[in-house]
Amino acid sequence: MNDTTEHAPTANRVVLTGIRWETYEAILRDHEDRSAPRFTYDTGLLEIMSPLRFHERTNRLAARLVEEVLEAWGRDYDNIGSLTLKMPSMEKGVEPDTCFYIAHVGALNERETADLEQGDPPPDLVIEIDDHSLSVARLPIYAAFGVPEIWRIRRKTIEILLLLNGAYAVAETSANLPPLTPDILSSLLQKSETMTRGDWADAVTDWAKTNVPETETGA
Repeated sequence: MNDTTEHAPTANRVVLTGIRWETYEAILRDHEDRSAPRFTYDTGLLEIMSPLRFHERTNRLAARLVEEVLEAWGRDYDNIGSLTLKMPSMEKGVEPDTCFYIAHVGALNERETADLEQGDPPPDLVIEIDDHSLSVARLPIYAAFGVPEIWRIRRKTIEILLLLNGAYAVAETSANLPPLTPDILSSLLQKSETMTRGDWADAVTDWAKTNVPETETGA
């Protein structure tokens, strides 16, 4: 992505142990109108994360890239941001950096949250800005919830991860936005560093219009 050291942190994190589910729920209620900090919970472990500049900038660029591509393809979507995903029966909860409903657009209707316990589908795509920090492992939580695709973006590497047999495997192409690959995603994000936002959005749209998936063309 750039020349900054791969291991430079992109967020401030604190991990607490021995936290009850009820305490986690109470913390979420106290912060329900705030975008930060973000919370991850897994059977007694609670991570509190406050994103730094690289984290937020990259997250917003990646989310806009998804929107520009889908709009160029004429596809509808729901960008639900860092909506809290949780399952009390598993004692797991997570707030993605950004997540989208694409294949399941409109699944939440007018509801504010996804009720995974009652059969709401998980988001089709989750974007994670990952800095290798010691923290609560998020991929197993997403796998438990059945999230089919994750983009894991680091300072110098990007991975597209697809859920296969209950675990994530590195993939060559996005399932939700084919033919987008990690290399293409990285190249498009890098262009944002030397272009105005408008010109960059146009470049993403141009790429999308010349790389329409066969399913969108009716082929």
